[in-house]
Amino acid sequence: MKMAAEVQSFDWAQPLNTHFQKSAGVKIMATLPLTETLSVAPQLTVEDMADLAAAGYTTVINNRPDGEQADQPLSDDLRAAAIRHGLTFLHQPVVGGEITQAQVDAFARTLEQSDGLVAAFCRSGKRSVTLWALANSETMDVDALMATAGAAGFDLTDLPDKIASLRGR
Repeated sequence: MKMAAEVQSFDWAQPLNTHFQKSAGVKIMATLPLTETLSVAPQLTVEDMADLAAAGYTTVINNRPDGEQADQPLSDDLRAAAIRHGLTFLHQPVVGGEITQAQVDAFARTLEQSDGLVAAFCRSGKRSVTLWALANSETMDVDALMATAGAAGFDLTDLPDKIASLRGR
C-alpha cells in the first residue's frame, strides 16, 4: 500500500500547526500529520475548508456520521464549502467500535487515489487514525503504527485486537 512508505517523523514538541504554518503561511485548525500526505483532525467546520485549501490540501474525508451531536456541522454543508474552495470531499462515516473491513478498504482506496494532501476528521480524530492504522496493518509493523498514532496523541493500544477482529481471529 502506498501509505505505508509515507510515514515520516515530525517534531511533536512544536505547536500542532507548525508544519503547515511554515509551508503555507496560513493558520488552520489543529491538524496532526501522520504521513507526508495525510493529516487527521478533530471536527472541522465550514470555515476550515478555506484554510485547508489555502494550506494546499486537495481532499477532505469526513469519518463522522451526521447527527452524533446537535452542534456538529452537517456533512452536506461541509461538502458545499469544500467544493466552493476546490477540495474533493468524501463522507465515509464510521462508528468507532464497529469499523468494518469494507470501511477500511474504502479509506485506503481514497488515500491511494488522492493527489496531494488529505485531511481526515471525526469528532476527535481517533476514528480517522484508526482507519489509517488498520489500512496499513498488513504492510507496517503494529508497534510502528501505534507509535505513530501515539506521537500524534492517540492511544491505539487496542489496535492488535481490532486487527484480529477484522481478520476473523
